[in-house]
This record gives sequence, C-alpha cells and structure tokens, in this order.
Amino acid sequence: MEFATKPMMEFAWRSMGTLLPKLVRLLKEEYHLQKSVKDGIKFLISELESMQAALEKVSDVPADQLDKQVMLWARDVREMSYDIEDSVDTFLVRVDGKKPARPLSIKGIIDKGLNSLAKIKSRHKIAADIKEIMGHVREAKERRYRYNVDGVVAKPPATSIDPRLSALFKKVTELVGIGKTRDELIRMLSEGDDGSKKKLRVVSVVGIGGLGKTTLAKTVYDKLKVEFECSAFVSVSHSPDMKKIFKDILLELDKDKYDNIHNTAKDEKQLIDILREFLGNKSAFPEDYVIDKNELIWKWIAEGFIQREQGVGLFELGERYFNDLINRSLIQPLGTGDYGTVNGCCLHDMMLGLIRSLSHEENFVTILHKGQDDTIVQSSTRRLSHHKRTVNHNSESQMYLTHVRSFSAFLCDIEKMVPLSNFQVLRVLALEECRFMEGYRLTHLGELLHLRYLGLAYTPISEIPKEIEALQFLQTLELAGTGIKELPSSIGFLTQMVCLHGDRSTTRIPGDGIIGKMTSLEELWVRPAANNDNNKSAKQFVKELGNLKELRVLDTVIDGLDESMEEALLESLRYLRKLRYLEISGRRWGKSLRLEAPGFILPRSLQHLWLSGLRFSNLPTWINSSLLPNLCVLCVVVDSMDYRDMRIIGKLPKLHYLHLYTESTFVVYGGDGYFQKLKYCKLGTGVTAMFREDKSGVPVMPSLEVLDFSISIRRLMDFCFYHGQGIKFLPVLVGLHFIPSLLEVKVTISCQDALPREVDDTEKVLRNTAFKHPKWPYLEVEKFGKDKMITSVEDQSWAMMDFRDVIDYHVHVRELNDIGSALDFTSLGNFPILEKVNASINCEDATADEVERVEAAMRDAVEAHPNHPVLQVERHGAEKMKVSNQKGQKPVDHKFVMLPQKMRMILPPPTTPPTSVIIANEEKEEMVENSMA
Repeated sequence: MEFATKPMMEFAWRSMGTLLPKLVRLLKEEYHLQKSVKDGIKFLISELESMQAALEKVSDVPADQLDKQVMLWARDVREMSYDIEDSVDTFLVRVDGKKPARPLSIKGIIDKGLNSLAKIKSRHKIAADIKEIMGHVREAKERRYRYNVDGVVAKPPATSIDPRLSALFKKVTELVGIGKTRDELIRMLSEGDDGSKKKLRVVSVVGIGGLGKTTLAKTVYDKLKVEFECSAFVSVSHSPDMKKIFKDILLELDKDKYDNIHNTAKDEKQLIDILREFLGNKSAFPEDYVIDKNELIWKWIAEGFIQREQGVGLFELGERYFNDLINRSLIQPLGTGDYGTVNGCCLHDMMLGLIRSLSHEENFVTILHKGQDDTIVQSSTRRLSHHKRTVNHNSESQMYLTHVRSFSAFLCDIEKMVPLSNFQVLRVLALEECRFMEGYRLTHLGELLHLRYLGLAYTPISEIPKEIEALQFLQTLELAGTGIKELPSSIGFLTQMVCLHGDRSTTRIPGDGIIGKMTSLEELWVRPAANNDNNKSAKQFVKELGNLKELRVLDTVIDGLDESMEEALLESLRYLRKLRYLEISGRRWGKSLRLEAPGFILPRSLQHLWLSGLRFSNLPTWINSSLLPNLCVLCVVVDSMDYRDMRIIGKLPKLHYLHLYTESTFVVYGGDGYFQKLKYCKLGTGVTAMFREDKSGVPVMPSLEVLDFSISIRRLMDFCFYHGQGIKFLPVLVGLHFIPSLLEVKVTISCQDALPREVDDTEKVLRNTAFKHPKWPYLEVEKFGKDKMITSVEDQSWAMMDFRDVIDYHVHVRELNDIGSALDFTSLGNFPILEKVNASINCEDATADEVERVEAAMRDAVEAHPNHPVLQVERHGAEKMKVSNQKGQKPVDHKFVMLPQKMRMILPPPTTPPTSVIIANEEKEEMVENSMA
C-alpha cells in the first residue's frame, strides 16, 4: 500500500492544477459577476491553494505513517475539486460557447435574445453554486485542522536488523523437511515448454511470521542460481531504504565491480541507471497492450492533465511527459513502420495491473471487462472504459453518468449505446475499433458542450452530424478508419480544434473557405473536396493551407497538381514554419519544377517528408543536411539520380527511413559517414542500385536492417551481360554482402519477357546470397508479371536470340578478382549476326598481367564465335595500375575464365519474312541502347 500513497495524493493535489486557473479566470470583468460572487471566488482560490500545498507535502509521506482519516480527507478534497471544476466549466461553456454567427434575420434576432437570457440564467446558477461550494470548502478546512494534516511529516527510515537475515545463512544440512516443498516451488517456477520457460514467472510465498518463508525462498535461490548468468537475493522490508536495496542488488550481481558501492553518494535514479546498464537486454517481456502515442497525448490535453508553459505547445509538453515515462521504464516504446520513430507504447502485465489497481482505488477510472455487470458503475464514477465486451446500457446504469468526464469503448460490440444526452460534463468520448449491432447515428452530439475529444478510430460511422458546430470547445476529432467520406461544412465553426484526423483515403473537407477558418489546427489529415470545375475546390484548399500557421502535421491527398496549384502550394508552405510532418500523396501530374527551385526552403524542424504525389526531374537542392538536419523519414520521386545525389541524401544525420522512386542506375558507397542511422530502405520499381564499400573497407549503410528493392529479369540479364557475366553475377552486382546489419530483404521480381528458368535461377541466386550473408537475413520474394513470361518452346528459342551486330562489354579487373568470379562468354552464342565487340576494361588497382589475361580471354571468346567478329579493346585507369599484386590478393587465373564451348547457330524456322527480322533488330537495338543509357 505504501507504493500507492504518492499516486493517490498526487491525484488529489494535481486535480486542482486545472481548477485554480479557471477560478482566476472567473474574476475577469467580461463575465459580469456580482461583487459578492467574486469575493466568494477569491475565498475559494485562497483555501484551495492552501489545501493543494498541504496535499503536496503529505504526498511524500509513506502510507504506513499516515492516519486513515488523512487519506480519506485527501480523497474527499479530490472529489470536491472535480465537482467545483464541473460547475465552473458548465458556466464557462454556456457563456463562452457562443453559437456560430448567422446572417441577420428574424431567427437570428430571436437566437441572440435567447442567448442573452441563457447567460443571465447561467450567472444566477454560478452564484448559487459558489455559495454552496464555500460551505463544502469550509467543512474540508475544519477537517484539515482536526486531523492535523499540516503536522504530518515523513519519519526517517529505521535501521533495525532484519529478523529474516538469520535464514539467509543457515546451512542446507540444518534444514529438516524442506526438500519436498523446495522441489515443488522449483517445479512451479520452471515447468512448461521451451517458450514458456523463458517468460518471467512470479510465485508468492505467503504465511504468518516465523513459518520459514525466507528460508524456503533462499533454499530455492541457492538451487537455481547456477542456471543463470547473474543473480541476486535481497530482502525488502515494509519501510525499505531504496538506495540500500539498489546497492545490495548491484553488490550481489558483481562483487568485484561494485565492492565499494555502499560508500558512493548516488541517488535512486543513478542507481537504477547503473542496474539497468548491467542487466542490459537479458530479459524480453511480451507486449500486452498497445497505445497510440498521439491519441494518448491528445486525450491528456482534453482531460486537462497538461498545463500550459510559456513558449511551449501543449502537444510538445505531452511528448516530454511521454518520453519521460519511457525513460523511467514505466512504459515500453513501440514503433510502427518508420524504424526509429516511437509511435506508441505498451505496458507490462505487472505495471498494467498496478495501474488498474491504483486507478480503481482512487476512483480514477472504472474499467468494465467481458462478463462484468454495469451495476458496478457508481454515482461518483468520473471515467468509464469498456474493454472487449458487449455494451448494452440499461436505464439503471444511465443514472450514474452525470459526472462522467471520459467514456471510452475499445474492441466492443455495442448493442445499445447510452444516449449522449445523459452525459452532462463529458470531455472525452472514444469509441475505437467498435462495432454497432445496428446502424448508429451520433444523435444529440450537439449537447456535449464540454466535449474536447471525439475519437471514432476504426469504428464504422456513416456521417458526422451538422450539429457538431455546437461543440465550440472540441479540440480533437479522430476519424481514421471510419469510412466517413465528407465532413459537414459546419466543421469550419470549430475554431478551437487543434487536431483533425480524417480517414486518409476517403475523408474530404468542403471548400468555400472552410479550412482557412480553423487557424488553431496543429494536425490535419484530410483531402480537398471532390474535383469540380477546373479543380476549383482543390486549388482553394491548397491556398487556404497558408492560414494554418500553427500546423505541425499535414497529411493530404491531391490529385492532378497542375502548375497553378503548385504555385499556390509553394506559397502556402512558406508560411507553415512549424511543420514537422509533411505528406502529400495522390496522382502525379507532370514535374514539380517550381518546388525544385533553389529559393524554396522547408522548415528546419521537419522530421517526416513524404512526397509520393510530386515528381521531380532532379533531386531538389533543399534536400540536404544543412537545410533539413532533423529529417528522419524521406519519400521522394526523382527522374534522374546518381551516386552524388545518394551521397547528399546519405549525409542527412538523422535519416532512418528512405523510400526512393527513380528510373536511374547508381552506386551507393560506404564510408564518409553516409547513411549512419538508416534502418529501412525501399527502392521503387525501376531503380537499379549497387552497394559498395569504400576503398578502406568501410561498409555501406552500417545500420540498415531492412532492404526492399525490385528486379527486372530482362534488365538484370542485360546488366550481367554488359559486365561479361551470367545470372550468378547478381550478388556482385547488388552487393548485399557490403551491408553488415541486414535482418530482412524483400525483393519484387518482374517476370515480364523473361524465361521461366531465368526467373527460377534468379530466385535461387537470391536465396543463396541471403544464406551466405553473416546475419542470415530473412528473404521475402514476390513475383509479378508471370502471365507475361515467355513460355512456349518456339518463343523461348527466339527470345534467346539477340540480333545486334555490335555489343559492348565492361570489365573491372580488380573487382572481378576480389569476388573470385570469372568471365562468362557463353551467351555470345545467341548473337547470330555479330560483327563487332567493344570491350572497356577498367585497369585500376590491377596488375598488367591480370589485365592481359582478361584481354586474352576475350580474344579466345571472339575467335570461338563462328562470325569471328572484330574485337576493339579500350583500357581505362591504366595510370592507376599496380606494379605487382598486394599481399593476400590472387591474380586473375585464365583457367577460371569461361569460354563458349559450343557456338552453334541453330535458329528455329522463321515464321515471318526476313524483312520483319531486320525491323525487330532495329527496335531491339534501340531498346537496349536506351536501357544502357
């Protein structure tokens, strides 16, 4: 129970953190409250501040040193603060929650008069409430002095001898009759299959003092500790000295390293850090509960758990709290697809059980699971959450919802939803991943005037009602996965909304200036209204984005981004200086020439940039490490790229996710700090990338864990032939062995115009390459275009023929030698009209003898061809040749060079006139030249 004391007291004094600023706000002249009411409010502020200070002081006292009456007083003060805040909020929403202005009309005049009368009524109501509240506060004040709450202080930890210590030093021979119980306890801890044996197990030994519980536990420990790499046995009393406990654990784990630990002056956090560093990752616990980070933070904000700080946004503060929980190991971080970005968290079963226990104890939240009865809901319930059950509210349970601030349902079947009109102070309504047994409409949604958070993620809802305009305090609207196609135009009146998440693929927002009014927005996931005359709605949407100067996250779909719309987008993006996340997808329309202009600069704070809906001729100059130093995720479509562009991208210091679309062929080099943090790399269809370590042996992409790329069989065969190789050259061509940390490789194979055996050979080579990699990465192969393979015998015979009369080879002698590969000229037999062979030989780092051997092999191959084509050899890098082989390098051996054994030119009978063959030859030659270019 002592662990629960601080959370309980913190719930009490922190509950006043949101109340006191609201009471101060009531003193403003704009609310036109009477002097007597203002005096009452000042009295409440003074007394509540004093109670808050007392509660904060008491929160440091262990539970076993607290009087039960003090704990009851703290609980009652917390409930009283909730009631006061509900009353104040009800007044504020009635006065500040003005209905949207309407054009002047008879109805408008009547509404204005009724609104004035309602405000007068609200002032009378708050005056009566303040008077009643003052009575409750005076009573709490009297109890505070009666219970001497201010006199409660924590006693220093006792330093008496633990009576259980004697059991720790008994010899096993002195223990009689303990063997059977010991063996039974060991069985409970270790039985199960190999998988379950690795899981954390806890067995409680319970009994009155003196029965030998500690003796039994120590005997089991002595028996089992030899099976573990490290172990510790430490006793914990009812009033523990935590510093001493942590030091005892460290000393037990490593007596040599921590022999002097008791003489060091370290606080608890330092000791925990030392202990965590020692244990490292020796244990991995299962994931039990997944929580989305963003949704959690927006709910914290809606509940008022996050208080404003000067110069810091509420969401940023929420992220700090979230990160602090991770750093304290209270929650476990989870990522999704970005390999490095923490997008959620989970709780260990033990921590979740503790939190639920404390929450129930302190009436923080009431959780209903499958099989539980709704009757456990009490009138004092503030937060109600349904988990994986059938929700069917009856009239009796509805009686207790007037004070509910948060109502949520997760993974539930909802037979009968409680009428929304039953909630009077609801701030959070979350129906996530639920299913309505019958069609459901958000009837009476407009009556939830206190609502700050409306979450319907992945719950099918047909529409958002027009009456949502009444929710003037709504901050977050979460509609991802709902299937909602269009938002009502009344959404534009919600000027306090900071987060609007639509269904990315479907949810559209009306035009006509709607989005431009929502200037408080920080996160926006929607797409413009459906295309109309000349795409007017989309252009208006793009133009109005410039009004949203607080925007941090923008995720939208824009189809057909023409020149004028691109100009408007460029202008709007100049004003969005707080952007951290930018995603623009959709159907690409021409090239984004204006966005390539050197003068365009995105905010330095940008972390996520996904531009699959835009197309660039060259890599934009503003994508570099000096202008985007915080970029973590990048997706870009570029027509032309080379190794220099990849070096620019590789210098982005925080990049851990790269998705690249291009038709280019380039080499990615290691060394010079390129791609130091990249964990995921996807190369879209059309790109051919080769990975190479630098000359000093520094690997490429040292942190890369997942590589996703595509292979066109036809293009691959051309590349291998160009280097004088066959399909076995693929591992060298790609260079996966230069990526040291690979855990997963995904390959998409294009089978179009390929022979079945070529496809099979390619897959075999890929699997063999993955098998030989030091990390044994998991290989996933996906094939497409199989229906366009060349399958008939006659077609295969013709497909193998190449009617070029001139071909080119490119050979890097030293690289060929390093990989232990050999030249493969067997495919020369497929060139029946061959007249000339151009051979380009890279001599860099090779010896003269090695170069001559390669040239000799080429001459032998040409001589073996029936046409005896002309061989023209051109050397490159001759000035960088080696005088002799370096130690450890083997020269190229002529016997490893493969020569065509049979050059039979047996063609199938022609099915078309020879002239057709000549035309096909010209077309194919042009195609090959273009692919090589």
